[in-house]
Amino acid sequence: MGCKKDKINKFLLASTLLMMIGAAVSPLVMAATEDTLIVTFNPSGTVDIAVAPATYDFGSLTGGSNQATSGNYITLWNNGTVFMDVQAKSNASTLNLTLDADGSPSLDAFSVNFNEANSTGWCTASYGTEFWTNIGPSGDTRDFDFTLYLGSISTDHPEQNTTLTFQGSIA
Repeated sequence: MGCKKDKINKFLLASTLLMMIGAAVSPLVMAATEDTLIVTFNPSGTVDIAVAPATYDFGSLTGGSNQATSGNYITLWNNGTVFMDVQAKSNASTLNLTLDADGSPSLDAFSVNFNEANSTGWCTASYGTEFWTNIGPSGDTRDFDFTLYLGSISTDHPEQNTTLTFQGSIA
């Protein structure tokens, strides 16, 4: 039995030495762990549109004529924090006149045309056409003029008012 015990001891000794040599030669590897941090944020931007002057008076206009502002008289600002596109509309009527959206006003009708270096178009009674695009944030501007076309009139109407409304949206 002594021989068998010696063989087992030698085997155990050899196995232990091999494991020690293997441990010394092998790199020490520990189990890798990780954890997470969830970051939440809301990238917000604002559109802040302004137009000046706030009123314009053409004075007396004869039926069948037109009159325009000149020298890029109107300024539109983007005081927001993102690029914006702008649409415009007019109320569909005044006290006695109706809006014609294609530039050929008939009896007791009027049309409005916007004129800017990069954009021109007829004003309609609802938003739809973007007259100006990619106006930069932080006070970027667009200067423009507009022309009022008056169709023939049925009578000497009192002073009329129309409201031009501008809407900015994120570009």
